[in-house]
Amino acid sequence: MRNLIIWIIIAALATQVTVNTIDLSNESIEPNFVDDQESLQTSARDSHQMAGSDDGGNPNCNFTNMADGMGGPVWESTGSYNMHDIVEWPANSGHFWQTTTAGPTGEPSEAGKWIGPCSCEEIAEASGITWDSTSAYDPWQILEYNGGIWFVQDAGTTAGDIPQEGSDIWTLCEDSCASLVGVSTPVWENSTLVSQGDVYEYPANSGHYYAIVGVGMTNQTVGAPGEDLDAWGDPLDCDCKEIWEDSGEPVWDSQITYAVNAAVEHPSGSGDIWIAIAPSTTAGVEPGEPWADGNQWELCESGGMTTGGPCGGMNFVGVWDTLSRVSTGEIYEYPAGSQTYYEVIIQGYVDQEVSSPTIDLDVWAEVDCPCQETWETNGEPVWDSTVTYSANDVVEWPAGSMMLYIALPSPGPGDEPGVDPEWELCSAPDEPSGGPCDGLNVPVWDNTTTPVVGDIYEYPANSESYYEIIFVHDDPNGGPGYINFPAENGADEFWKPYDCPCKETWVASGEPVWDSSTIYYENDVVEHPANSGTLWIALDNGFNGSEPSLTALDWKLCSDSDMPSSNPCAGLDVLGVWDNSNVPVVGDVYEYPANSEDYWEIIHDHGGNITEPGSNGAEEFWVPVDCPCKETWVANGQPVWVSGTAYPGNYVVEHPAGSGNLYIPLESGGVTTGAGEPGVDIHWVLCNGNGPSPGPCEGLDVPVWDNTTTPVVGDIYEYPANSGIYHEIIFIHDDAYGGPDWVADPIMDGGADEFWKPYSCPCKETWVANGEPVWDNTSTFYPGNYVVEWPAGSGALYISEGGGLTGVIEPGTDDGHWIPCDGNPEAEAEPEEDDDDDDSIPSIGFVFTVLGVLLASTFVRRTMDEE
Repeated sequence: MRNLIIWIIIAALATQVTVNTIDLSNESIEPNFVDDQESLQTSARDSHQMAGSDDGGNPNCNFTNMADGMGGPVWESTGSYNMHDIVEWPANSGHFWQTTTAGPTGEPSEAGKWIGPCSCEEIAEASGITWDSTSAYDPWQILEYNGGIWFVQDAGTTAGDIPQEGSDIWTLCEDSCASLVGVSTPVWENSTLVSQGDVYEYPANSGHYYAIVGVGMTNQTVGAPGEDLDAWGDPLDCDCKEIWEDSGEPVWDSQITYAVNAAVEHPSGSGDIWIAIAPSTTAGVEPGEPWADGNQWELCESGGMTTGGPCGGMNFVGVWDTLSRVSTGEIYEYPAGSQTYYEVIIQGYVDQEVSSPTIDLDVWAEVDCPCQETWETNGEPVWDSTVTYSANDVVEWPAGSMMLYIALPSPGPGDEPGVDPEWELCSAPDEPSGGPCDGLNVPVWDNTTTPVVGDIYEYPANSESYYEIIFVHDDPNGGPGYINFPAENGADEFWKPYDCPCKETWVASGEPVWDSSTIYYENDVVEHPANSGTLWIALDNGFNGSEPSLTALDWKLCSDSDMPSSNPCAGLDVLGVWDNSNVPVVGDVYEYPANSEDYWEIIHDHGGNITEPGSNGAEEFWVPVDCPCKETWVANGQPVWVSGTAYPGNYVVEHPAGSGNLYIPLESGGVTTGAGEPGVDIHWVLCNGNGPSPGPCEGLDVPVWDNTTTPVVGDIYEYPANSGIYHEIIFIHDDAYGGPDWVADPIMDGGADEFWKPYSCPCKETWVANGEPVWDNTSTFYPGNYVVEWPAGSGALYISEGGGLTGVIEPGTDDGHWIPCDGNPEAEAEPEEDDDDDDSIPSIGFVFTVLGVLLASTFVRRTMDEE
């Protein structure tokens, strides 16, 4: 019995100790917000970052700050570099490396202290920077211009410096297909003697080009490209069309002398690409001329249109110009694109030079070709809705109307002439000036017209090219004055081009709104977006899917039209909505699905067959692309945020006005009229600038960490910029080469916990710096790490959780969202009352403890007496 009582007393004492422990633990604890901050940052926009799109094809190309688009100078063995410096190696290779340490470094390689290599294209693609005439660029910056990738030299540029060959401030990157222009590219064979800098194609006709990069190699034999890696650089894969595209898609110009490998389109708009297989010795050598084809030019890409043209089986040669050599019976079109044809009727001519068909009337006679001649030769067919027609077939429709249409390229069953764009009207009784520019009542010019200064004509017929007469030459014989045909040599003395009047054309055409499925032609005028009053005029022929924007190559904003009030992602060159009828081209950008505001870039083309974005396996072909922040804002007229306004996804606004802080909606669906203020409401994401001020953790006067900073133990930095995440330096690594000591970037590079520890916002300093705010039940959002007082005048401070708070939550009622700061008066009041109040009743725990001790001592004394 005695033992039982003793054990009861021991249990009571243990219970008392437990109760005291629970009391002691009921105190306010200063929270650590770093985990919440990291969660907020990593989930903020998922894949929708503003730094451009990484190619993803080269795992070694993962530079820090790659969004800056920086390359670097050629690596020097005697140089000393800072961490994250970028160099080019080998020289003139277009391959760049980034240091992972500071101080002297060995030759860049994957085995050394380097990341890389990155090519020009990879850097340009990751940054998304395109040349802007209003911007100056830093030395070694890499950007895109007219399809080529350009590299700024060591002097940097000023605004308006255009990238061009021969410039001492720009270099065309070697990895651009345009770099092959002017470079001899023979086929490599195993007996070929090579030297450093030579470029060869291998295998023959493969479009794979390799440069000799072996330092000091001169007239020596080497192993095959792709095998002898000491001799050859990485392959540059370029077909004829890629050379043309990277060169800016030039159209053949009779005034230019072309270098070898120059690629041009001829005729304009035909899609036929010719490549110079030998350097020109003079200007004006036309692709397609019988003596030039195969000797100086070679057709390497056909647009699907015949270069000879239709003519009912007759002897059609092409377009006549001053270099043409004609023979009896040959038929030529003149002027180009006019569909007016002339036959050489003089007998006995073989490869003779003659004057133009409108001047040398003894040599030429106009013929009805292709339309009427072809139609009559083929039996005057009427269009049949059940027939699939071939290119250049001519039909009449409606029956008996003498309205003749030519097939371009191949209309199928049900494609009605006059409705379907695959039919082109080529002959009609009393045919008016055709096409858009309906606001101009314009006749077609011919040589029977009496010219009057100020009159406007279309020429050639159906060309949609308009000219105004500015001068008339007096006839010495007293007849009507005369002028040259428009677009002939010397015509600029008499004519000037005349543009369609935008609004009149749009009204006369029925005020059309842009439709991605409609095929548009030059001088078509549309409104976009709908009901915006913003008008755009087409600059090209026969295209669809290209959305009007300031960066679109097919559209021009009408001069009397305002910028659109809403054009999300205006700074991104989007070709339209992707569907399986699109021809995939690496680098093209599409929206998918329609109206989703989600954009994708093609990174790989599997023989023209790729899956749709977002489907299984699509990552082989697509990468997400984000709206370029500042470019979108500028393209949309630099809008300032307006309260109570709904904004679409990817729309960029500035707030406050003049601050330079740009925000983009978090969700692709945009924000509603009820959304809060950018910088406060989490549905807006900062994409340019320093963010709101004052803001959370404002009590810390903290710089942003970068790799140029000299580290000192105990210093505190924010990293990344604008993240609201703070770190304190706890260790510095000595530099083995005598350079400055260094630390790894916080939360990066692995092992960052060796150098840094998280640092939390100091409650009271943050509260004071933000103006000592009191909690307001009318505010529906507070950012993370924001400190308020509640109740007013109480001195009790609460800090919001890292992710911020949405909705009305009162501090002190929910400590999981509003967390009490250390030193709050509520936390200190209870211990002070217990210590100072001498008249208070002892606690039950204290009484129970004293009683337990007395009982225990009584039992112990009795035991001792008995013994």
